[in-house]
Amino acid sequence: MLTEQISIWEIVTAIATAIAAIGAVYFGWVQTKINKRIQALEDYVAVSFIPYGDKIKVLNTGKLNIYLYRFVIGERTVGFDKPRMIPANAGDASWYWIPPNGITGGDFQISLYFKDEFGKKYKADGGGSILKVENDRAEVSVWTNSTSLFDWKI
Repeated sequence: MLTEQISIWEIVTAIATAIAAIGAVYFGWVQTKINKRIQALEDYVAVSFIPYGDKIKVLNTGKLNIYLYRFVIGERTVGFDKPRMIPANAGDASWYWIPPNGITGGDFQISLYFKDEFGKKYKADGGGSILKVENDRAEVSVWTNSTSLFDWKI
């Protein structure tokens, strides 16, 4: 009868291999979490409303191009047959303007309905005030409340 003996080195090698395998699985799990976080930072979508003379500047402050389908300002809703692209990282070209037509004074709400380049739907909310109107020109104050995923329908 032949019996094989397992040497101490074979046991050490088996334990070391098991530890290395467990370490590789853990490293892969941590790297996946890091990659998902980096991807989320790279795919960030955000919009800011900024006063721009007698208009409201819609500034794309995110990392993805966005496509504006509709906006609501006060009681007025404006939709587009084809969406308006507001590019990301384009410096002075990363914006679209909205005239506050029909708002004669006081506070108003603004909502934008848009998609990112991956087709995810978003809604941006904010508001503003018409401070004074002279010679058909308004002095506007605006603010941004939020930009969030929102499953809107047109």
